[in-house]
Amino acid sequence: MGVMEELLEEFKKLRNDINELSAAGGEGEPLLIEGKAAIGVNEASELSGIGRNNLVEQTKRGEWPHFKNGIQYKYPVKEFLKAMNEKGLKNMDEIKKELDFYQSVG
Repeated sequence: MGVMEELLEEFKKLRNDINELSAAGGEGEPLLIEGKAAIGVNEASELSGIGRNNLVEQTKRGEWPHFKNGIQYKYPVKEFLKAMNEKGLKNMDEIKKELDFYQSVG
């Protein structure tokens, strides 16, 4: 293996290590996705499963952590994943309450 191939392999390993960084405090949430600390609307839409237009509307209402880079919305990876987790837990809690209600009635 030549010097260039060895350097390329080392860069690949470093990139993978960077992509797998965990959040401070051992929470296990990545700080980066594909080497990015913040993702755009398309990536956030794909990651969350929320349609792009719906995600933009929710963002405008302040429902997602974000900042603007010019006219583009950007979502910090750590905060976006945390918000996704919180919304998921909230949805599960609401479903459980509905189930408990229907079980108590019927």
